[in-house]
Formats: sequence, C-alpha cells, structure tokens
Amino acid sequence: MQSALLSIPRGAVNIVSILLFIYVARLTNSQAFNIIALMIPSIIGGAMMALLDSTWPCSLLIGDYLKTPIGHCSNFFTLWFLPPS
Repeated sequence: MQSALLSIPRGAVNIVSILLFIYVARLTNSQAFNIIALMIPSIIGGAMMALLDSTWPCSLLIGDYLKTPIGHCSNFFTLWFLPPS
C-alpha cells in the first residue's frame, strides 16, 4: 500500500510533463528546445539524489520524482528523428 502511495506523484509528474511538452511543442514548433527543457528537471533530480545524503529523505523522494521525465526524452528523440511518412 505504501509503495502504491509513493508512486502516485510519479504518475502525476509523467502526465504533466508529457502534456506540457506537447503544448509547448505545438506552440513554439521546436522540439529540440523542448527536449532540452524536459531534461533539465531530470538532471536536477539526479543531482539531488546523487549529492544529498540520506538525512534528507524528502529531498531524495523529490529528486526521484523529478528524474522521471528523462524516460520520455528517448521517446521524443525517436519521434523527432523518424522521417515523416
């Protein structure tokens, strides 16, 4: 039960990051800028997890949630480089 409750914010971050990426990509018509912008919170989250010690459990959890959008970057890279059909 506790692991399910801890994974709910990760799903919310996934949904928000994908919807924000789609909105900004349609607004600016630039996917490269959006992919880089999507990587920034993930780099910050990874740095939080790597540099902070275990005395800050809340910040480690936030860092874990922030590094979630990096998984979408590979999907967006693939879609960006595929030739249009």
